[in-house]
Parts: sequence; C-alpha cells; structure tokens
Amino acid sequence: MIMLPHNDETSDDVQAKANELRNLSEVDVLTQLKLWQETVYFRRQSINNQSTQDIINDFPGYSNPLLIFEEVKMLTNTDLPAAVRRQVPELINKIPSTSFITESPAIRLIKILCKEFREPIPHLFCDEQPSTPYPTLFYIDNIIHIYVDFISIVSTNSIDDAVALLIAMYTIFGLTFDKKSRAVRLLYAVLHAETRYLTNSVRILMKEKGIDVYAEQQYQPKQHQTISNSSANISTTPAIGSQTQTQTQTQTQTQLQSQTSINSSNDSSIQINSLAVNQSTENKSSNENRISNENLNSDTNERSNSIEKTSSLNLDSQQQTKQRKRQRKNLTSVETNDHQIVSINPIPFNDLTNSNLTSRPKRTRRI
Repeated sequence: MIMLPHNDETSDDVQAKANELRNLSEVDVLTQLKLWQETVYFRRQSINNQSTQDIINDFPGYSNPLLIFEEVKMLTNTDLPAAVRRQVPELINKIPSTSFITESPAIRLIKILCKEFREPIPHLFCDEQPSTPYPTLFYIDNIIHIYVDFISIVSTNSIDDAVALLIAMYTIFGLTFDKKSRAVRLLYAVLHAETRYLTNSVRILMKEKGIDVYAEQQYQPKQHQTISNSSANISTTPAIGSQTQTQTQTQTQTQLQSQTSINSSNDSSIQINSLAVNQSTENKSSNENRISNENLNSDTNERSNSIEKTSSLNLDSQQQTKQRKRQRKNLTSVETNDHQIVSINPIPFNDLTNSNLTSRPKRTRRI
C-alpha cells in the first residue's frame, strides 16, 4: 500500500480535475491516465464515505478497466492482468482435474476451486442475475459484467481481464471477504502475493498442492532481462555481414591455433621440467645412497678402532697390574731379609754407646 500525499491548498485544483473526469468522452486516454493518477487521494476519501452507487455516479472512470488496473497498480504495486495470465496456467497444473475441460482456463480455475472448497459456483461466476452482493462475474451475450452490490460496475469481453477485475473490486471498494468464500481468498493471495486473508483450510490446500505465493514484480525483472538479452542477440546477429563472419571465423581459427601451439609448448616445457625434476631426484637419491654407504663404512671403522683400543687398554692394564704385583713381591722379600740380618748380628747396647754404668748411692731419709 502506497502513501497518498494531500495538500489542502490544492484541493480546489484536484476537485477541478475530478470534474474533468466526469465526461470521459471529451478526454483522450493519456490525459485520463494523468488526471486519474493526480486525483487518486480525493477518490479514496470519497469511496470511504459513499455508497457504491454514489461512487459510480461521481467517478464514471471506474467503468473503464484501464483506469481500474492503473489505480490497483498505484495502491498495491501489482499488475493484475499480467498476474492472471501468468498464474492461472500454473494453478491449473498444480490442481489437476478432469472437470470443466471445455471451459477457458480462467473460468475453469474458478470452477475447480469452487469444487475443491465445496462452494457454489454462481457466487463467483453465473449466467443469470447475481444472487450475492459480493463481486460476481455475470456472463451474457459474450460479455462479462462485474457486479458489486447487485450493480454492474464494469464490463469486458476478455475472460482473463474479467477475473482480474473481479479481484480488483475488493481493492477499489475496500471490501471484506465473505466468511465462507475460500476460492476468492486463494485467488487474491496468489495474484496480490498477500497471505493475511487466508484461512486454515486454504493454507492446507496450498501446502498440499505446492502453491507458492510471490510478488509479480519479483518475476517481471527476470523475464524482461531474458527477453532483452534474447532480443539483443537476435537484433545484432542479422546486422553482421558475411565478411565480418569470415573475419571472426579466421580470428577464432588463429586464436585456436595459437592456443594449441601455446598449449603444446606448455606441454613440452612441462615434460622437460618433469624430466629435469626426475633426473635431479635420481641424482639426489644416488648421492644420498653414497653418503649413507660412506657413513656406514666410517661407523664400522670407528667401531673396529674402538674395539682395538679397548683391547690394547685391557692388555696394558693387565701388564701394569702384573708389574705392580712383582714390585710388591720384591719389596716384601727385601723387608724380610733386613729383619733376618738384624736378628743374626745383634749389637749390644753397651758396645753401641761405649759408656759404663755407674750406680748412684741411695738417699737416706732424715728423721
């Protein structure tokens, strides 16, 4: 829903433009669209305070489908005719049925939905006078009239536009849905991408059938983009002559040849590099083997030298111990001989000192 600006100073101007729209026969289509857009705020205020018959009398532009679709687009940013033409085939595919095959796709969809929800079809589409004040399609003499409050609002000979106008009546007149109407709720939700009016039974059916709700403007940019790309390709290809085609072919051939030559040179360089790498790896492996053999030889030599050294050390230590034992034996023999010499040739103490012994007299004690 868009914001509708309003200025009290320009109310007289808006009223004058609304009066110009009362006589549509005197105004061309472009001027009608411009005046219709400029008076939308004034119209919305009048609709909230007037009956359906008074609205039609004050704004005869509502009898024009083009102006109705333009106002719906301004209020909801939805292109209803485009949405109907896109969504109706998808909904029929998602709700397969063998009923109403002879009907047009849009009318067949309405009847299939009424059958699914067990609703009377004449409440939405009938060939007699409508029996309900809610928006109804009345088909007579190959023209479809859209009724609201038992009043004919607008008519068209396009079935798709008729379904779009049926849904547009709820937006234009601010109508609420009937509590028992579920088929029109589903159509409104799918076409307007609005799910707040769905009942639980409608949501269950949509989930079972895999019916998605998304805005129409999300679909249009992708479609326009693909169409513009395809049209650009189609429009540019005929303008190219045979000479340019041959030039492009030769250029592509030369590019392919150069690319193949580059690829071959790259392949050869890759092979040379791979051979060099293999040779270097082989040399490295041979050097490593040679170094490992030398290390093994040096280890064996060192081991043998260490063994010899240990054996020589052991021999030296044994010889030293033997020599020490011999020296000890000699020392003990000398000591024993000395003792024997002293004992054999004893020298008296007197002869050694050459002194005589003199005895001292004994002292007597005085009494």
